[in-house]
Amino acid sequence: MEQDDGKDGRPRPWRYILSAGRTGTMFLEAFLNTQCGNVIAVHEPPPTREQMMLANLRNDWGIGKRLLAWHFQKCRLR
Repeated sequence: MEQDDGKDGRPRPWRYILSAGRTGTMFLEAFLNTQCGNVIAVHEPPPTREQMMLANLRNDWGIGKRLLAWHFQKCRLR
C-alpha cells in the first residue's frame, strides 16, 4: 500500500475506516480533525438527489445497470 508524506516529510501509512453508514463517521471525521493534529480525516461526499433517484430505479426495477453505473461515475468526477 502506498504511503503519504506527513507534515514532517516522513512517509506514513494510509488508514481507512469503512462503515455501512449511520455509525458516527461524520462525528469521527470532525473529532479526528480537531483533536489529532497529525491526522487528516475526510468523509465521502454525500450523493446528490439525482443519484439517489437513479439508485432507487436500479434497486427497485433493476433497469439500466450499465447506464446507471456510467452515470454515477460521471457525476462523481464533476
